[in-house]
Amino acid sequence: MNRRKFLKTIGAVPPAIKLAGGVSLLSEGAFASESFSDYKAIVVLNLGGGNDAMNMFIPAEASAHTTYSTIRGELAISDSDLFQNEFYRTDDNGYFISNGGEEQPYYAIDPDDPSDEANRKVQYQKGSYHIGSGTAKLGINGLMPELASLYQKGVLSIVSNVGTLVKPTTKAEIENGTAELPLFLFAHNHQARAVATTQADILGKSGWAGRIADNWRVNGDIGLNISFAKSQLTMIGRETNHLSMRPIKLTSYSGIGFSSDLSNFSNTLSYENNNFKRVYNSINISTANLSTTLETAWAEAKDFSTFSAKNPYGENLFTVSNFDATLGMKTHHGLREELIEQFEAVAKMIDLSKNSLAHNRQIFYINTNDYDSHSNQIEGHSRNLRTISLSLNDFYKALEEMGQQEEVLVVLTSEFGRTMAINGDGTDHGWGGHSFILCGDPTFNGGQIFGEVMTDLALDGENAYTQKSRVIPTTSVEQMFAPVLEWFGVDETLMKIALPNLENFKSDDTYRSAFLDGVFS
Repeated sequence: MNRRKFLKTIGAVPPAIKLAGGVSLLSEGAFASESFSDYKAIVVLNLGGGNDAMNMFIPAEASAHTTYSTIRGELAISDSDLFQNEFYRTDDNGYFISNGGEEQPYYAIDPDDPSDEANRKVQYQKGSYHIGSGTAKLGINGLMPELASLYQKGVLSIVSNVGTLVKPTTKAEIENGTAELPLFLFAHNHQARAVATTQADILGKSGWAGRIADNWRVNGDIGLNISFAKSQLTMIGRETNHLSMRPIKLTSYSGIGFSSDLSNFSNTLSYENNNFKRVYNSINISTANLSTTLETAWAEAKDFSTFSAKNPYGENLFTVSNFDATLGMKTHHGLREELIEQFEAVAKMIDLSKNSLAHNRQIFYINTNDYDSHSNQIEGHSRNLRTISLSLNDFYKALEEMGQQEEVLVVLTSEFGRTMAINGDGTDHGWGGHSFILCGDPTFNGGQIFGEVMTDLALDGENAYTQKSRVIPTTSVEQMFAPVLEWFGVDETLMKIALPNLENFKSDDTYRSAFLDGVFS
Protein backbone atom coordinates (compact mmCIF):
# COMPACT_ATOMS: atom_id res chain seq x y z
CA MET A 1 0.00 0.00 0.00
CA ASN A 2 1.35 3.46 -0.85
CA ARG A 3 1.77 6.31 1.61
CA ARG A 4 -1.19 8.34 0.33
CA LYS A 5 -3.58 5.40 0.65
CA PHE A 6 -2.27 4.55 4.12
CA LEU A 7 -2.75 8.10 5.38
CA LYS A 8 -6.24 8.21 3.90
CA THR A 9 -7.07 4.93 5.64
CA ILE A 10 -5.97 5.87 9.17
CA GLY A 11 -6.18 9.65 8.87
CA ALA A 12 -2.62 9.99 10.16
CA VAL A 13 -0.04 12.70 9.54
CA PRO A 14 3.39 11.57 10.73
CA PRO A 15 5.67 13.68 12.91
CA ALA A 16 8.05 15.72 10.81
CA ILE A 17 11.81 15.51 10.18
CA LYS A 18 14.34 18.35 10.45
CA LEU A 19 16.62 18.74 7.44
CA ALA A 20 19.04 21.40 6.28
CA GLY A 21 17.88 24.28 4.14
CA GLY A 22 15.21 25.59 6.52
CA VAL A 23 12.75 22.74 6.02
CA SER A 24 11.40 21.74 9.43
CA LEU A 25 10.95 17.99 9.85
CA LEU A 26 11.93 15.76 12.78
CA SER A 27 14.40 12.87 12.45
CA GLU A 28 15.24 10.15 14.94
CA GLY A 29 17.79 11.41 17.41
CA ALA A 30 17.65 15.02 16.19
CA PHE A 31 16.98 16.32 19.71
CA ALA A 32 18.16 15.43 23.18
CA SER A 33 15.75 13.06 24.92
CA GLU A 34 14.29 13.76 28.34
CA SER A 35 14.57 10.56 30.35
CA PHE A 36 11.58 9.31 32.36
CA SER A 37 11.10 5.93 33.97
CA ASP A 38 7.31 6.19 34.33
CA TYR A 39 4.39 6.90 32.01
CA LYS A 40 2.23 10.03 32.07
CA ALA A 41 -0.26 11.50 29.62
CA ILE A 42 -2.07 14.83 29.35
CA VAL A 43 -5.39 14.87 27.50
CA VAL A 44 -6.55 18.30 26.33
CA LEU A 45 -10.32 18.44 25.85
CA ASN A 46 -11.18 21.56 23.84
CA LEU A 47 -14.70 22.93 23.44
CA GLY A 48 -14.64 24.86 20.18
CA GLY A 49 -16.80 27.96 19.84
CA GLY A 50 -16.70 29.27 23.41
CA ASN A 51 -18.42 27.25 26.12
CA ASP A 52 -21.13 28.83 28.29
CA ALA A 53 -19.35 27.85 31.49
CA MET A 54 -21.86 29.79 33.59
CA ASN A 55 -24.51 27.24 32.65
CA MET A 56 -22.12 24.34 32.93
CA PHE A 57 -20.97 25.30 36.45
CA ILE A 58 -23.69 27.51 37.88
CA PRO A 59 -23.32 30.10 40.68
CA ALA A 60 -24.77 28.34 43.74
CA GLU A 61 -24.22 30.82 46.57
CA ALA A 62 -27.66 32.31 47.32
CA SER A 63 -27.06 35.98 46.47
CA ALA A 64 -24.86 35.17 43.47
CA HIS A 65 -27.51 32.81 42.08
CA THR A 66 -30.21 35.47 42.53
CA THR A 67 -28.17 37.94 40.48
CA TYR A 68 -27.33 35.27 37.89
CA SER A 69 -30.95 34.15 37.58
CA THR A 70 -32.18 37.73 37.13
CA ILE A 71 -29.67 38.41 34.36
CA ARG A 72 -30.00 35.03 32.65
CA GLY A 73 -33.79 35.00 32.62
CA GLU A 74 -35.07 32.26 30.29
CA LEU A 75 -31.66 30.55 30.24
CA ALA A 76 -31.14 30.42 34.02
CA ILE A 77 -30.59 27.08 35.73
CA SER A 78 -32.66 26.47 38.88
CA ASP A 79 -30.96 26.70 42.29
CA SER A 80 -32.19 23.19 43.26
CA ASP A 81 -29.44 20.93 44.64
CA LEU A 82 -29.82 17.69 42.69
CA PHE A 83 -27.60 15.74 45.05
CA GLN A 84 -30.77 15.73 47.15
CA ASN A 85 -32.85 14.38 44.28
CA GLU A 86 -34.10 10.80 44.73
CA PHE A 87 -32.95 9.95 41.21
CA TYR A 88 -29.27 10.67 41.94
CA ARG A 89 -27.53 7.51 43.06
CA THR A 90 -24.08 5.92 42.74
CA ASP A 91 -22.76 2.37 42.62
CA ASP A 92 -20.30 0.81 45.07
CA ASN A 93 -17.39 2.55 43.30
CA GLY A 94 -18.94 6.00 43.54
CA TYR A 95 -20.03 6.32 39.89
CA PHE A 96 -23.44 7.67 38.94
CA ILE A 97 -25.78 4.91 37.82
CA SER A 98 -29.11 5.39 36.11
CA ASN A 99 -32.28 3.78 37.36
CA GLY A 100 -34.28 4.81 34.31
CA GLY A 101 -37.47 6.77 34.23
CA GLU A 102 -38.61 10.11 32.92
CA GLU A 103 -36.78 12.04 35.64
CA GLN A 104 -33.35 10.95 34.47
CA PRO A 105 -30.92 13.58 33.11
CA TYR A 106 -30.71 12.78 29.45
CA TYR A 107 -31.33 14.92 26.39
CA ALA A 108 -34.98 14.09 25.87
CA ILE A 109 -36.69 15.55 22.84
CA ASP A 110 -38.68 14.00 20.07
CA PRO A 111 -38.23 16.35 17.08
CA ASP A 112 -41.61 15.22 15.72
CA ASP A 113 -43.41 16.03 18.98
CA PRO A 114 -43.55 19.79 19.74
CA SER A 115 -45.10 19.06 23.15
CA ASP A 116 -41.76 17.63 24.27
CA GLU A 117 -40.23 21.12 24.21
CA ALA A 118 -41.14 21.66 27.86
CA ASN A 119 -39.45 18.42 28.91
CA ARG A 120 -36.29 19.45 27.10
CA LYS A 121 -36.13 22.73 29.02
CA VAL A 122 -36.80 20.99 32.32
CA GLN A 123 -33.85 18.64 31.79
CA TYR A 124 -31.43 21.53 31.10
CA GLN A 125 -32.73 23.94 33.70
CA LYS A 126 -34.02 21.80 36.56
CA GLY A 127 -30.99 22.33 38.84
CA SER A 128 -27.39 21.46 39.57
CA TYR A 129 -25.22 19.36 41.88
CA HIS A 130 -23.97 21.84 44.49
CA ILE A 131 -20.27 21.83 45.36
CA GLY A 132 -18.00 24.05 47.46
CA SER A 133 -18.89 25.92 50.63
CA GLY A 134 -19.53 29.40 51.97
CA THR A 135 -19.36 32.01 49.23
CA ALA A 136 -17.25 29.68 47.04
CA LYS A 137 -20.12 27.55 45.81
CA LEU A 138 -20.90 26.34 42.29
CA GLY A 139 -23.28 23.80 40.84
CA ILE A 140 -22.57 21.15 38.19
CA ASN A 141 -25.37 21.22 35.60
CA GLY A 142 -28.06 18.57 36.18
CA LEU A 143 -27.33 17.00 32.79
CA MET A 144 -23.89 15.98 34.12
CA PRO A 145 -24.48 13.58 37.04
CA GLU A 146 -21.50 11.46 35.95
CA LEU A 147 -19.25 14.52 36.22
CA ALA A 148 -20.74 15.26 39.64
CA SER A 149 -19.93 11.73 40.81
CA LEU A 150 -16.31 12.10 39.60
CA TYR A 151 -16.10 15.29 41.67
CA GLN A 152 -17.51 13.44 44.67
CA LYS A 153 -15.01 10.60 44.13
CA GLY A 154 -12.22 13.16 44.49
CA VAL A 155 -10.72 12.78 41.02
CA LEU A 156 -12.15 15.93 39.37
CA SER A 157 -11.85 19.59 40.39
CA ILE A 158 -13.24 22.80 38.92
CA VAL A 159 -11.06 25.75 37.86
CA SER A 160 -13.12 28.91 38.37
CA ASN A 161 -13.03 31.91 36.04
CA VAL A 162 -10.04 31.09 33.85
CA GLY A 163 -9.23 32.78 30.54
CA THR A 164 -6.67 34.39 28.25
CA LEU A 165 -4.64 37.12 29.93
CA VAL A 166 -1.35 38.88 29.27
CA LYS A 167 -1.00 39.80 32.95
CA PRO A 168 -3.38 40.17 35.92
CA THR A 169 -6.09 42.59 34.84
CA THR A 170 -8.72 44.58 36.75
CA LYS A 171 -11.75 46.51 35.58
CA ALA A 172 -10.17 49.76 36.81
CA GLU A 173 -7.10 49.15 34.64
CA ILE A 174 -9.28 48.49 31.63
CA GLU A 175 -11.29 51.67 32.20
CA ASN A 176 -8.25 53.91 32.73
CA GLY A 177 -6.47 52.48 29.69
CA THR A 178 -3.50 50.89 31.51
CA ALA A 179 -4.52 47.24 30.98
CA GLU A 180 -2.59 45.12 28.50
CA LEU A 181 -5.36 43.08 26.91
CA PRO A 182 -5.11 39.97 24.72
CA LEU A 183 -4.96 40.76 21.03
CA PHE A 184 -8.32 40.66 19.21
CA LEU A 185 -10.24 39.87 22.38
CA PHE A 186 -13.58 38.06 21.78
CA ALA A 187 -12.56 36.83 18.28
CA HIS A 188 -12.78 33.04 17.95
CA ASN A 189 -9.64 32.42 15.92
CA HIS A 190 -7.37 34.75 17.87
CA GLN A 191 -8.50 33.64 21.32
CA ALA A 192 -8.18 30.00 20.26
CA ARG A 193 -4.65 30.88 19.15
CA ALA A 194 -3.95 32.54 22.51
CA VAL A 195 -5.03 29.42 24.39
CA ALA A 196 -2.97 27.18 22.09
CA THR A 197 0.20 29.28 22.20
CA THR A 198 -0.20 30.74 25.73
CA GLN A 199 0.91 34.01 24.17
CA ALA A 200 -2.07 36.35 24.27
CA ASP A 201 0.09 39.39 23.51
CA ILE A 202 1.45 38.20 20.14
CA LEU A 203 0.26 36.10 17.22
CA GLY A 204 2.35 33.09 18.19
CA LYS A 205 3.08 30.35 15.68
CA SER A 206 3.91 27.44 18.00
CA GLY A 207 1.86 25.76 20.71
CA TRP A 208 2.83 25.05 24.30
CA ALA A 209 2.77 21.28 23.69
CA GLY A 210 4.77 21.70 20.49
CA ARG A 211 7.48 23.61 22.32
CA ILE A 212 7.71 20.81 24.87
CA ALA A 213 8.11 18.34 21.99
CA ASP A 214 10.90 20.53 20.59
CA ASN A 215 12.83 19.99 23.82
CA TRP A 216 11.93 16.32 24.43
CA ARG A 217 12.49 13.65 21.81
CA VAL A 218 10.87 10.70 23.51
CA ASN A 219 8.62 8.55 21.35
CA GLY A 220 10.20 7.66 18.01
CA ASP A 221 7.90 7.70 15.00
CA ILE A 222 4.71 8.41 16.90
CA GLY A 223 6.10 11.44 18.72
CA LEU A 224 5.06 13.20 21.90
CA ASN A 225 1.88 14.85 20.62
CA ILE A 226 -1.14 13.10 19.09
CA SER A 227 -4.30 14.84 17.93
CA PHE A 228 -7.56 13.06 17.24
CA ALA A 229 -9.06 16.36 16.04
CA LYS A 230 -7.06 17.16 12.90
CA SER A 231 -3.98 19.38 13.00
CA GLN A 232 -3.90 21.68 16.03
CA LEU A 233 -1.69 24.69 16.79
CA THR A 234 -1.37 23.55 20.42
CA MET A 235 0.70 20.60 19.21
CA ILE A 236 2.90 22.39 16.64
CA GLY A 237 6.44 23.30 17.69
CA ARG A 238 9.15 25.39 16.14
CA GLU A 239 11.04 22.24 15.14
CA THR A 240 8.44 19.49 15.43
CA ASN A 241 4.95 18.60 14.31
CA HIS A 242 2.44 16.15 15.73
CA LEU A 243 0.70 12.97 14.74
CA SER A 244 -2.86 13.57 13.57
CA MET A 245 -5.24 10.60 13.51
CA ARG A 246 -8.91 9.90 13.09
CA PRO A 247 -10.55 7.92 15.92
CA ILE A 248 -11.40 5.01 13.60
CA LYS A 249 -13.03 1.87 14.91
CA LEU A 250 -10.67 -0.85 13.68
CA THR A 251 -9.87 -4.05 15.55
CA SER A 252 -6.57 -4.32 13.67
CA TYR A 253 -4.30 -2.35 11.37
CA SER A 254 -3.21 -5.62 9.75
CA GLY A 255 -2.61 -5.38 6.03
CA ILE A 256 -2.62 -1.60 5.71
CA GLY A 257 1.11 -1.04 6.27
CA PHE A 258 3.85 -0.92 3.66
CA SER A 259 7.05 -1.65 5.57
CA SER A 260 8.44 -3.58 2.58
CA ASP A 261 8.73 -0.27 0.73
CA LEU A 262 11.17 1.16 3.24
CA SER A 263 14.23 0.21 1.19
CA ASN A 264 12.93 2.18 -1.78
CA PHE A 265 13.30 5.38 0.25
CA SER A 266 16.18 4.65 2.63
CA ASN A 267 18.59 3.71 -0.18
CA THR A 268 18.25 7.14 -1.76
CA LEU A 269 17.91 9.30 1.35
CA SER A 270 21.61 9.70 2.17
CA TYR A 271 22.81 10.77 -1.26
CA GLU A 272 19.78 12.52 -2.74
CA ASN A 273 20.96 15.98 -3.85
CA ASN A 274 17.50 17.48 -4.24
CA ASN A 275 16.39 18.75 -0.81
CA PHE A 276 12.71 18.43 -1.65
CA LYS A 277 13.15 14.80 -2.70
CA ARG A 278 15.09 14.15 0.49
CA VAL A 279 12.21 15.64 2.48
CA TYR A 280 9.64 13.60 0.57
CA ASN A 281 11.61 10.39 1.04
CA SER A 282 12.09 11.13 4.73
CA ILE A 283 8.36 11.62 5.19
CA ASN A 284 7.73 8.33 3.42
CA ILE A 285 10.17 6.54 5.72
CA SER A 286 8.51 8.07 8.76
CA THR A 287 5.08 7.05 7.48
CA ALA A 288 6.25 3.52 6.72
CA ASN A 289 7.75 3.16 10.18
CA LEU A 290 4.53 4.48 11.67
CA SER A 291 2.39 2.04 9.70
CA THR A 292 4.53 -0.86 10.85
CA THR A 293 4.40 0.31 14.44
CA LEU A 294 0.61 0.66 14.45
CA GLU A 295 0.03 -2.58 12.56
CA THR A 296 2.05 -4.48 15.13
CA ALA A 297 0.67 -2.71 18.20
CA TRP A 298 -2.99 -2.62 17.25
CA ALA A 299 -3.27 -6.38 17.48
CA GLU A 300 -2.80 -5.94 21.22
CA ALA A 301 -5.27 -3.05 21.59
CA LYS A 302 -7.88 -3.24 24.33
CA ASP A 303 -11.40 -4.34 23.45
CA PHE A 304 -13.57 -2.27 25.79
CA SER A 305 -16.59 -4.48 25.15
CA THR A 306 -14.86 -7.13 27.28
CA PHE A 307 -14.40 -4.80 30.28
CA SER A 308 -16.39 -5.44 33.42
CA ALA A 309 -16.97 -1.67 33.74
CA LYS A 310 -20.13 -0.44 32.02
CA ASN A 311 -21.67 2.95 31.30
CA PRO A 312 -24.39 4.39 33.58
CA TYR A 313 -27.04 2.49 31.63
CA GLY A 314 -25.38 -0.92 31.95
CA GLU A 315 -23.97 -0.96 28.42
CA ASN A 316 -20.38 -1.35 27.22
CA LEU A 317 -18.08 1.63 27.66
CA PHE A 318 -18.12 4.18 24.84
CA THR A 319 -21.54 3.02 23.61
CA VAL A 320 -23.88 5.54 22.00
CA SER A 321 -27.13 3.99 23.08
CA ASN A 322 -30.41 3.59 21.29
CA PHE A 323 -32.55 4.18 24.34
CA ASP A 324 -35.82 3.54 22.52
CA ALA A 325 -34.72 -0.04 21.90
CA THR A 326 -32.74 -0.82 25.02
CA LEU A 327 -34.21 1.19 27.86
CA GLY A 328 -37.67 2.25 26.76
CA MET A 329 -36.57 5.90 26.92
CA LYS A 330 -36.26 8.66 24.38
CA THR A 331 -32.97 8.71 22.53
CA HIS A 332 -29.97 10.89 23.25
CA HIS A 333 -31.01 12.87 20.22
CA GLY A 334 -27.99 14.46 18.57
CA LEU A 335 -25.44 13.17 21.08
CA ARG A 336 -21.90 14.12 20.01
CA GLU A 337 -20.75 10.68 18.95
CA GLU A 338 -17.40 11.95 17.66
CA LEU A 339 -16.40 13.04 21.18
CA ILE A 340 -17.14 9.61 22.61
CA GLU A 341 -15.10 8.05 19.80
CA GLN A 342 -12.17 10.38 20.43
CA PHE A 343 -12.08 9.46 24.12
CA GLU A 344 -12.22 5.78 23.20
CA ALA A 345 -9.32 6.19 20.77
CA VAL A 346 -7.23 8.03 23.35
CA ALA A 347 -7.88 5.34 25.98
CA LYS A 348 -6.77 2.69 23.50
CA MET A 349 -3.64 4.63 22.51
CA ILE A 350 -2.70 5.26 26.15
CA ASP A 351 -2.74 1.53 26.83
CA LEU A 352 -0.81 0.73 23.65
CA SER A 353 1.70 3.51 24.22
CA LYS A 354 2.67 2.34 27.67
CA ASN A 355 2.38 -1.43 27.38
CA SER A 356 3.14 -2.18 23.72
CA LEU A 357 5.23 0.75 22.50
CA ALA A 358 7.12 1.52 25.74
CA HIS A 359 6.50 5.27 25.61
CA ASN A 360 6.78 7.41 28.71
CA ARG A 361 5.20 10.79 27.91
CA GLN A 362 2.35 11.79 25.61
CA ILE A 363 -0.03 14.70 25.07
CA PHE A 364 -3.37 14.00 23.37
CA TYR A 365 -5.75 16.55 21.86
CA ILE A 366 -9.52 16.06 21.64
CA ASN A 367 -11.91 18.64 20.21
CA THR A 368 -15.67 19.01 19.89
CA ASN A 369 -17.41 22.01 18.33
CA ASP A 370 -20.84 23.68 18.34
CA TYR A 371 -20.34 25.70 21.55
CA ASP A 372 -20.92 29.07 19.84
CA SER A 373 -24.41 29.34 21.30
CA HIS A 374 -25.76 32.66 19.97
CA SER A 375 -29.20 31.09 19.66
CA ASN A 376 -31.14 27.93 20.50
CA GLN A 377 -28.74 27.36 23.38
CA ILE A 378 -30.91 25.00 25.42
CA GLU A 379 -31.03 22.44 22.62
CA GLY A 380 -27.35 22.59 21.64
CA HIS A 381 -25.83 22.99 25.08
CA SER A 382 -27.99 20.17 26.45
CA ARG A 383 -26.55 17.53 24.16
CA ASN A 384 -23.04 18.97 24.53
CA LEU A 385 -23.04 18.80 28.33
CA ARG A 386 -24.62 15.34 28.31
CA THR A 387 -21.95 14.06 25.91
CA ILE A 388 -19.06 15.46 27.95
CA SER A 389 -20.39 13.85 31.12
CA LEU A 390 -20.92 10.44 29.53
CA SER A 391 -17.60 10.49 27.64
CA LEU A 392 -15.49 11.49 30.62
CA ASN A 393 -17.22 8.93 32.83
CA ASP A 394 -16.48 6.08 30.40
CA PHE A 395 -12.92 7.29 29.87
CA TYR A 396 -12.09 7.31 33.57
CA LYS A 397 -13.72 3.92 34.07
CA ALA A 398 -11.57 2.53 31.25
CA LEU A 399 -8.42 4.01 32.83
CA GLU A 400 -9.32 2.43 36.17
CA GLU A 401 -9.82 -1.00 34.67
CA MET A 402 -6.50 -0.67 32.83
CA GLY A 403 -4.83 0.48 36.06
CA GLN A 404 -3.71 3.78 34.48
CA GLN A 405 -5.94 6.32 36.21
CA GLU A 406 -2.99 7.70 38.21
CA GLU A 407 -0.95 8.31 35.06
CA VAL A 408 -3.43 10.42 33.05
CA LEU A 409 -4.69 13.98 33.46
CA VAL A 410 -7.52 15.63 31.49
CA VAL A 411 -7.72 19.43 31.29
CA LEU A 412 -10.59 21.38 29.71
CA THR A 413 -10.05 24.40 27.43
CA SER A 414 -12.21 26.74 25.34
CA GLU A 415 -11.31 29.97 23.60
CA PHE A 416 -13.58 32.00 25.89
CA GLY A 417 -16.71 31.89 28.03
CA ARG A 418 -20.02 33.56 27.20
CA THR A 419 -21.60 36.83 28.25
CA MET A 420 -23.62 36.90 31.45
CA ALA A 421 -26.34 38.81 29.59
CA ILE A 422 -28.42 36.83 27.12
CA ASN A 423 -29.57 37.83 23.64
CA GLY A 424 -32.92 36.06 23.75
CA ASP A 425 -32.31 32.31 23.55
CA GLY A 426 -28.53 32.39 23.50
CA THR A 427 -25.37 34.14 24.69
CA ASP A 428 -22.59 36.05 22.95
CA HIS A 429 -18.80 35.92 22.95
CA GLY A 430 -17.46 36.46 26.44
CA TRP A 431 -14.08 36.20 28.18
CA GLY A 432 -13.57 34.28 31.43
CA GLY A 433 -15.17 30.89 32.01
CA HIS A 434 -14.85 27.80 34.17
CA SER A 435 -12.73 24.74 33.41
CA PHE A 436 -11.95 21.42 35.11
CA ILE A 437 -9.07 19.02 35.69
CA LEU A 438 -9.49 15.25 36.04
CA CYS A 439 -6.69 13.07 37.45
CA GLY A 440 -6.45 9.93 39.58
CA ASP A 441 -2.94 10.65 40.90
CA PRO A 442 -3.06 10.52 44.74
CA THR A 443 -1.24 13.86 44.86
CA PHE A 444 -4.01 15.54 42.86
CA ASN A 445 -6.42 17.50 45.04
CA GLY A 446 -9.70 16.34 43.56
CA GLY A 447 -13.13 17.40 44.74
CA GLN A 448 -12.05 21.04 45.01
CA ILE A 449 -12.75 24.40 43.39
CA PHE A 450 -9.51 26.12 42.37
CA GLY A 451 -9.23 29.85 41.77
CA GLU A 452 -11.57 32.67 42.68
CA VAL A 453 -15.32 32.02 42.72
CA MET A 454 -17.01 35.30 41.88
CA THR A 455 -19.79 36.59 44.09
CA ASP A 456 -20.32 39.92 42.29
CA LEU A 457 -22.06 38.96 39.05
CA ALA A 458 -23.86 42.24 38.40
CA LEU A 459 -23.77 43.64 34.87
CA ASP A 460 -21.88 46.66 36.21
CA GLY A 461 -19.95 44.73 38.86
CA GLU A 462 -16.21 44.57 39.51
CA ASN A 463 -15.79 41.51 37.25
CA ALA A 464 -17.89 42.86 34.37
CA TYR A 465 -16.35 44.19 31.15
CA THR A 466 -18.73 45.82 28.61
CA GLN A 467 -22.49 46.17 28.99
CA LYS A 468 -23.11 42.49 28.26
CA SER A 469 -20.90 41.57 31.22
CA ARG A 470 -18.02 39.73 29.65
CA VAL A 471 -16.43 38.37 32.81
CA ILE A 472 -12.81 39.41 33.44
CA PRO A 473 -10.73 36.26 34.17
CA THR A 474 -9.07 36.01 37.56
CA THR A 475 -6.90 33.03 36.59
CA SER A 476 -4.90 32.86 33.36
CA VAL A 477 -4.66 29.85 31.08
CA GLU A 478 -0.92 29.75 31.91
CA GLN A 479 -1.60 29.57 35.64
CA MET A 480 -3.91 26.59 35.10
CA PHE A 481 -1.44 24.80 32.82
CA ALA A 482 1.62 25.36 35.04
CA PRO A 483 0.91 22.76 37.79
CA VAL A 484 -0.29 20.35 35.11
CA LEU A 485 3.00 20.64 33.22
CA GLU A 486 5.05 20.34 36.40
CA TRP A 487 3.18 17.09 37.21
CA PHE A 488 4.03 15.99 33.66
CA GLY A 489 7.74 16.52 34.28
CA VAL A 490 8.40 19.98 32.85
CA ASP A 491 11.19 21.72 34.79
CA GLU A 492 11.59 25.43 35.43
CA THR A 493 13.75 26.04 32.35
CA LEU A 494 11.28 24.39 29.97
CA MET A 495 8.30 25.92 31.80
CA LYS A 496 9.51 29.37 30.73
CA ILE A 497 9.61 28.17 27.12
CA ALA A 498 6.26 26.40 27.18
CA LEU A 499 4.51 29.22 29.09
CA PRO A 500 6.49 32.38 28.29
CA ASN A 501 4.02 34.78 29.96
CA LEU A 502 3.74 32.79 33.19
CA GLU A 503 6.25 35.09 34.90
CA ASN A 504 3.76 37.96 34.54
CA PHE A 505 1.61 36.29 37.20
CA LYS A 506 4.26 35.75 39.89
CA SER A 507 3.48 37.10 43.34
CA ASP A 508 7.12 36.80 44.48
CA ASP A 509 10.50 35.84 43.01
CA THR A 510 9.67 32.13 42.66
CA TYR A 511 8.20 30.86 39.41
CA ARG A 512 5.80 28.60 41.34
CA SER A 513 4.12 31.66 42.84
CA ALA A 514 2.40 32.09 39.47
CA PHE A 515 0.87 28.60 39.57
CA LEU A 516 -2.82 28.06 40.20
CA ASP A 517 -2.74 27.22 43.88
CA GLY A 518 -3.64 23.87 45.42
CA VAL A 519 -3.85 21.62 42.36
CA PHE A 520 -1.34 19.08 43.69
CA SER A 521 -0.17 18.34 47.21
